[in-house]
Amino acid sequence: MQRELPNQHMNRPGPLEKVMVIASDADFCSRMHSVIEDAGYEPVIAGSSEAAIVLMQDVLPALVILAGEPDDATRHSCCRFVAQAPVIIVADGHDVEAIREAFDQGVTDFITRPVDWTLLTLRLQYILRTSRTMQQARTNERLLAEAQRIANLGNWAWDLSCDEIEVSDQSCRIFGVPRTSPGTFYHLFQSAIHDDDRAGFDRAIHQAVQGHPADIEFRIHVQGGQEKTLLMHAERSGPAGSSHLFGTLQNITERKKTEESIRRLAYFDTVTGLPNRTLFSEHLKAALAKASRNGTCVAVMFLDLDNFKRINDSLGHVAGDQLLKEVSVRLQQSIRSTDVAARESSDDTVARLGGDEFTVLLTDMADASHAGVVAERILDSLSKPLMLAGNRVSITSSIGIAIYPDDGHESDVLLKHADAAMYQVKYKGRNGVFFYDDELRRRSQDRIHLEGELVKALERDEMTLFYQPKIDANSSTVSGFEALIRWIHPERGMVSPIDFIPVAEDSGLIVPMGKWVIRTACRQHVAWLKAGLPPVNISVNLSCHQFADHHLLASIEQILAETGVDPAYLEFEITESVLMKDAEAALQVLSEMKAMGLKLSVDDFGTGYSSMSYLKHFPIDVLKIDRSFVLDITTDEQDATITSAIISLAGALGLAVVAEGVETREQLDFLRQCNCDQVQGYLFSPPVPADRAVHLITKQF
Repeated sequence: MQRELPNQHMNRPGPLEKVMVIASDADFCSRMHSVIEDAGYEPVIAGSSEAAIVLMQDVLPALVILAGEPDDATRHSCCRFVAQAPVIIVADGHDVEAIREAFDQGVTDFITRPVDWTLLTLRLQYILRTSRTMQQARTNERLLAEAQRIANLGNWAWDLSCDEIEVSDQSCRIFGVPRTSPGTFYHLFQSAIHDDDRAGFDRAIHQAVQGHPADIEFRIHVQGGQEKTLLMHAERSGPAGSSHLFGTLQNITERKKTEESIRRLAYFDTVTGLPNRTLFSEHLKAALAKASRNGTCVAVMFLDLDNFKRINDSLGHVAGDQLLKEVSVRLQQSIRSTDVAARESSDDTVARLGGDEFTVLLTDMADASHAGVVAERILDSLSKPLMLAGNRVSITSSIGIAIYPDDGHESDVLLKHADAAMYQVKYKGRNGVFFYDDELRRRSQDRIHLEGELVKALERDEMTLFYQPKIDANSSTVSGFEALIRWIHPERGMVSPIDFIPVAEDSGLIVPMGKWVIRTACRQHVAWLKAGLPPVNISVNLSCHQFADHHLLASIEQILAETGVDPAYLEFEITESVLMKDAEAALQVLSEMKAMGLKLSVDDFGTGYSSMSYLKHFPIDVLKIDRSFVLDITTDEQDATITSAIISLAGALGLAVVAEGVETREQLDFLRQCNCDQVQGYLFSPPVPADRAVHLITKQF
């Protein structure tokens, strides 16, 4: 009795694999049908080769069994049509030549007559299993090739003993050569590698030969002059002493371009293409480390363009950017190659920090005087006129210089000192050069010390407010007070605001200090009311830093709520230069302050920008005429005319006017004749403490 074979395919999910039988013998086909079905496959019977070819247009068999005596053409057609499926022929075991011809035409295997049906079942399972494995291998190979193509990844194998190399299709595509082109390692690699990368490549190959896997990035030139950047991994294949290397190649050209774009965004200025502050700081630190080893000097030059804002505002930002680009070109042309600190590009010694601020780094100097020569060369280059938006424009620059190691050992310190030296040029009239010196060093140290003491002063409540009265010009009574901060140092005594206010502004302490001033002034106003005195206006100065503080309005609201002060009696004085710095933003802040019920005053009017046309747009209540106009109104006709005009302008706009710096009775008489509303100055009282100011509230002047 024939032993029944286990069916291995009964539990296989999905459709059964199809086995096609091509035979004209009906009994043979019937028996094959049963065997195939019992083996767990789906039989498809074709009575002839022609019928089979028609069926194959709709049916894709997993295996074809070809019986009978088909001619060569028919058998070849079947093999070609089912190129992805194995073909088995049923042949006479003695007809070796026919079997050989069948194999030549693409037949996979053969079985001989008489057919052993038990072995046939095993044969079917084996051939189909092998076919599935081969198909999976071909699929994997195709997917791997596709993945390597997408990833621009190729591979290679090199026999060092004969300099023969085998490469993948993708490697050929990377190098831009035909599949049959590379025959030797030298032909593929050495002839294409960029000259500057050849030494590094050779070291990596030597490392791999020694048994240490190596990774290397290098550039190649391909046909058409294109340059590509490749990442290669190489390692020895086989035991020690083996002459075979295996490696992978990946085309990372686009990735490198992306990385370079990101690097330029992170380290270079978008307008001028110069290094930015971050990259300049790295170059400066490297230069200082080198100078420390070599015992040489380093110069840091800080440049600021004079009146750049005027050019930018009058000609537009496009012209301003054009000017910055031209300045960057002239700066680079002014720096000789011997001045370069970082040798990777000729731009690395010049940087744009932002706005109209530039820096230049000079290294390997035996004599610090060389920095002065370069600075003068820069000034001369920048002084040459250029055309901007159809206008002939001349520019100047203020340059400050700090020298390592005399003026500092840290990069931040040198930049800060060069900046301080640059401001000395500004103070002296601009368009010049100034070296950081002992006097500036002393001032800088004093400033740092003063900043530390100022922090402690705020913590120890050493600050106090003085009050200077504003006098109604008609009634000669006090109409309000201006609150002015004073610092009473426990050892120095009274510290001038001229000394500590700039330090507070630079350090950011002006914001909490200003908040303290507002709160203290409001509390004093409430205290006078509780003492039974008539209400008077209290005015407080706002610096540019306070005005730009996003928490300003919230802080004022909080203080008003805490103290209970009527906002109608609280006035804020803002200089016109602060308002004009960003007129649109200033208008929004002023409008919100006005909506809170506060009074607003323009301080030092006439000394800043020509902003009279803006007054009708700003919600202003008061103009304060700067003391510089009041000082000579009785002797200088021009000052008298300006003062009279400001008062008339304010009257036309419905604004009150306060004249500062009134010191003589003649000045007071002139201002009264011009219908000035209020006056303020030493003629009436200097700023005084609160306990003395209280006696002025009811005084008749």
